[in-house]
Amino acid sequence: MTIFFTAPLATVEHMPATARGQRTRRLILESTAQVFDQQGYAGATLNRLVESTGLTRGAFYFHFESKDALAVAIAEEQATRWQQLRDQVESQERDPLRRLVSLICRTAFAFRDDPTIRAASRLLLDRGLIEREMPRTAPWWRDVVAGYLRAADGDGQLRDLSYLQLNAQAAAERGGVDRLADHVVSQLASIGLMASKRPDAQFELQYVTWAILLPAMCADPATAEELMALVRTLLHPVSAEAVPVPDL
Repeated sequence: MTIFFTAPLATVEHMPATARGQRTRRLILESTAQVFDQQGYAGATLNRLVESTGLTRGAFYFHFESKDALAVAIAEEQATRWQQLRDQVESQERDPLRRLVSLICRTAFAFRDDPTIRAASRLLLDRGLIEREMPRTAPWWRDVVAGYLRAADGDGQLRDLSYLQLNAQAAAERGGVDRLADHVVSQLASIGLMASKRPDAQFELQYVTWAILLPAMCADPATAEELMALVRTLLHPVSAEAVPVPDL
């Protein structure tokens, strides 16, 4: 399973000490992300990358010594933006399931509107071509999702999910919350992969995913209804027409 989302990883690069240097570095990241988004790692030549910035080669290489270094920086920038999105969601929502739904739904807009997010996903897909170590992707997202689900389980918001464990002993020891977290992250990864190719298709996929998951995981059908209303509001801000959620 490949997860196209990043967690922070330090790199050793020329770090701009001035505001002008920071602006230049930002320009390089934003400009080259559009090239990587459109052409992938292999198709994005260094000449094309430098040309997209409007800078001289000297100015470009001052900040990034290679295409690989640039690829890592874009992946790390995606990680920063995911963390910022999480911080924003957590400042607005206190309930763990609402945080989970809100965070994942908002990734749809990030994929649609942000070339850097999409470029990082393509680069992570192409990580076998990149000689530098790319950020590990799954752990951050899994920790976030599992944290929300464990908090919801502790509040009695989830059904007994032990049936999700194939192994009976594991089911008795851990329940199915970890398996549900794995599934949510896997679905998110699949949707993210499609989003890099067809950004608008992910909205329907997210809706279907939540329509299946929420009635199956929520202990109270009313909670599933409320969360589906949130999904509709987030994915379709103009129209939040109610659709009944089946009682499993």
